[in-house]
Amino acid sequence: MQAFGSNLRKQREFRAIELEEIAEATMINLRFLQAIEQGRPEDLPHPTFVKGFLRAYARHIGIDGDEVVLGYEQYLLSRREEENPQEQEQTRVHGHLRAPRKIPAALWLGLGALVLGMAIFIAWPGKQGGGKRRIRTRQNPPATLPGQVKMPTPQAIQVPRQRASAERASPQPREEKQGPDSPPRRAQELRTSETAVPAPGRQATPAPAAQAGPVAAEKPFELTVQASRDCWLLIQIDGEQTLDFILRAGQSKTLSARREIVFKTIGNRAAVTLSRAGESVSLAGENGQVLHELRLDARTDLKQLLERL
Repeated sequence: MQAFGSNLRKQREFRAIELEEIAEATMINLRFLQAIEQGRPEDLPHPTFVKGFLRAYARHIGIDGDEVVLGYEQYLLSRREEENPQEQEQTRVHGHLRAPRKIPAALWLGLGALVLGMAIFIAWPGKQGGGKRRIRTRQNPPATLPGQVKMPTPQAIQVPRQRASAERASPQPREEKQGPDSPPRRAQELRTSETAVPAPGRQATPAPAAQAGPVAAEKPFELTVQASRDCWLLIQIDGEQTLDFILRAGQSKTLSARREIVFKTIGNRAAVTLSRAGESVSLAGENGQVLHELRLDARTDLKQLLERL
């Protein structure tokens, strides 16, 4: 870490840029920048925030931020290997697993012999004793032979008898005789059904109401961030999009999200004002105070949020 920080310090001094100037321009605490250049990782926050500091540092002095972050990641990997030497046997420099060990040839020969033995046992023709089995099919004799009269079976004789006995047991419906003046029965039934009146006290059951359609999808909400002084911001939207930028004094930026907006880091909370739907709140605090993990969603009350802070 000392060699890494010393290299950054040499790059800065070569360009004649003071460390206090970087701290003021990027809104990063001066003691964090000093810890980076002096190689004191124990005085630094989580590596995620250190990477953001390094990108802002590199952008200000005019060098490639990706290369600086890559050098810091290599330092973290080397320190992890020094703390856990056993992991050096399992990982390479870029974290890929080593190639798997070769299986001994004797084990391959044993597996091949086992597979071959199982194949012979399954395909051996006489393993059930007596060779292959012969499948015998029994053919039913023809119903009648040539020149032979087909006789009815006892079941065929019994079925008509049961049918006749059932017909005698069930009474047949009687037809009513109608006189010459009596109207036909079908006409009477039709008139009865037309003039039928529902019983008193009963009401017709209304048809079930149609179910409402699917609930409309939740609309995104917007949040406006305004800075009174230069401030570095690291923001995550809906757990997918990450924004890393510096909001200059007097500028504002409108954010749109469906679930939540998480301010991972606010470099200077006293310079930030949040606005939504005509409601504004200033994140009061000391100048240069860093704020981490501030979560907001569509239901968050900005005034109550300020009270919790």
